[in-house]
Amino acid sequence: MARREREPSTLMETVSRLRESYDTRLSVISESIGGLKARLDELEQIFSELKGASKEAIDFLKETRPQVLLLNMKKLEMEIEEIKGRLKVDEEALAELGRDLREVKQMVGEFKGIEELLELAREIREDIRAVEELRKETEKHADKIEAIFVDIHRKTREIKELSTYLEGLRELVRDIEKRVARLEVSRKRK
Repeated sequence: MARREREPSTLMETVSRLRESYDTRLSVISESIGGLKARLDELEQIFSELKGASKEAIDFLKETRPQVLLLNMKKLEMEIEEIKGRLKVDEEALAELGRDLREVKQMVGEFKGIEELLELAREIREDIRAVEELRKETEKHADKIEAIFVDIHRKTREIKELSTYLEGLRELVRDIEKRVARLEVSRKRK
């Protein structure tokens, strides 16, 4: 009889320990989600800066009128918008996952059997994997955006160098025209 009294008590202690363990894990997951949200906010700021830089680059390209570079810039802008859209979807998925995790945390308090707790642990592991995949995807998008920004910066610098070179050629042509005009005048005088 003493053994039967100990079994429910032991079972309750085990369930209590499992609940504490899951509460701790869920808190860690929630903190991770908060970190991901902060990273997404940083990425949005980077996008905003990148959008401003791309607008400046487009304005510069319109002034110099190199049609090929203009088409490339438009393609890059479309890619940036597409990536921004994907990041927004990822952020919404993270928010939904956060809500789901809060619901799961409430459900843990209501579970009465060990089998249900084990099933919940499996689902939480899947959720953690999903969050990790989202984090990796977000980092991949951030790296792509950074590469696009570097490429835009490099192309803008090349265009400025080309403009400087063209201005130098214009000056040289003007000089040559003046010399030719002087030679023609001196030839006519002779």
